[in-house]
Amino acid sequence: MNVIAEIKWDALGELLYVAPVTAVGVSIIYSLVILGVARAGEARREGAAGMAAIHGTMAAVAAAAFLTALVAAIYVIVEG
Repeated sequence: MNVIAEIKWDALGELLYVAPVTAVGVSIIYSLVILGVARAGEARREGAAGMAAIHGTMAAVAAAAFLTALVAAIYVIVEG
């Protein structure tokens, strides 16, 4: 009998906890991007330049983290 495919049960088990944790983490990071941009715009309209800078920095750091996660995910998919 020829084996067409072999199931790697340890990798499948790892996927059961890694995928949800990663999805939640990336969702939170992207939410921080949206929150930072919105609050920075609001602070800028109110004339609070310091708070606008803080929220803008938060958005930039979160965007960098999101893009890092995106590149890492693409790398994992391509390299296997």
